[in-house]
Amino acid sequence: MPEIQRSGIKANGIFTLFADIGRAKTTLLALAASSEEAYASSVSVTGAAIRNSLYTPEFQRLRSDYRAEDALLDVMRGAPARSGLDRAQYADLKVWLPGDILTKVDRTSMAVSLEAREPLLDHRLIEFAATLPEAMRVRGGQGKWLMKQTMRRYLPDDILFRSKQGFVTPIAQWLRGPLAGAARGISESAALARTGWFESGKLQSIAEAHIAGRSDASRLLWQLLMLDKSLDQLGIL
Repeated sequence: MPEIQRSGIKANGIFTLFADIGRAKTTLLALAASSEEAYASSVSVTGAAIRNSLYTPEFQRLRSDYRAEDALLDVMRGAPARSGLDRAQYADLKVWLPGDILTKVDRTSMAVSLEAREPLLDHRLIEFAATLPEAMRVRGGQGKWLMKQTMRRYLPDDILFRSKQGFVTPIAQWLRGPLAGAARGISESAALARTGWFESGKLQSIAEAHIAGRSDASRLLWQLLMLDKSLDQLGIL
């Protein structure tokens, strides 16, 4: 198994590919027999159709045929894989873990001066797991099958087989409460407005629908807020 490293995928604003809302256990199972496009769609914060609807005609022309997903697809297509499940797990190791989950663990732990460790990412264990047939990794809708069977002698089933708990923050509630003003201000933001990338009316409509509870656009709005703050902080525009 190649060394785990950052893939270099571009993550500018709403191009960010990682959907930080907790991944269902069945994600890899569903994608095992599916395409690279399906995987890219499943981990995207905002789908391509919605993204395209936000862009101004001028930015669409500048963007040409660029797609953020293509970098992820290249990783999967170049994977030393035997199957769709292999490709999806390889993409997780190369992209999702270092670019999302491990980044959050590192920043959160270091913010309170803790040293965090991820023993299941020991390179020897990862290399061994990569050699296992799929039936020993996933069986009956259960991931990490072999490891859990091995650990049953040490841990009770209600620990081994409990539902996964993710790193979910209440962004939707924030953007309907204390950050509602910031959500409304996205369409008029000086930094974003100067880019000429987005249709201001569309952004305003999305923000109002979220605040009113008619939809949940929290991840999109958060990405836009972070893009705006980054542009302002870096003085790019």
